[in-house]
Amino acid sequence: LVVPRDGDLPAIVDQVHVAAGYEAALGAALGDDLDAPAGTDAAVHWEFVPTGDDDPALPAGAAPLARRVQAPAELERRLAQVGVVARSKGSALQRQLKPGQRLVSREGDLWRWDGFVAAAEGSTAAAQRLAQRNRLAVIETEEAEARAQAETERSAEAAVAAHLEAAEAEKRTLAQTWKALHSKLTEARESHAKAREAQRENETRLAAIIEARG
Repeated sequence: LVVPRDGDLPAIVDQVHVAAGYEAALGAALGDDLDAPAGTDAAVHWEFVPTGDDDPALPAGAAPLARRVQAPAELERRLAQVGVVARSKGSALQRQLKPGQRLVSREGDLWRWDGFVAAAEGSTAAAQRLAQRNRLAVIETEEAEARAQAETERSAEAAVAAHLEAAEAEKRTLAQTWKALHSKLTEARESHAKAREAQRENETRLAAIIEARG
């Protein structure tokens, strides 16, 4: 039986998706705990414990961080006890926290129920990782939109080119038709002129015959 080493298991942070702008808040809330895997194959791991009916509610004015995070069920209870507040309100609301609860700001400040406070001093490694992943998702979306726009423009260019080609073909056809009609008109004029000339000659001969008989 081979028991996986901790390093062989993916950190739970790789299964977490957080709304843009809340990466530092999540990093402050869970810290290095995000590096632990889910499941029971590692010495240090996250195990699913369902929320209880007697779990305390967060203080009024604290928004549950869980609303901004998509994460495995193993993090459900932890996230439910983390509130997001403006950093100016953290100290006041800290006194209302129940055991196990904590508050964080979007900047990454932390206030814990037991009195522990940690001011934001740059992003944690987990927060940077989450922010980079969110940025990558934005870049991929922008890239897909740019490709779609380029494809639309190429399609439009192809449609314009086809329209121009059709117009050129119609122009050539009309030019050929006009040339043919012009040739027929010239032939008709020449035939008409010959007929008039023949008529005049006939009239001249007829006049000469009449004069000779008179």
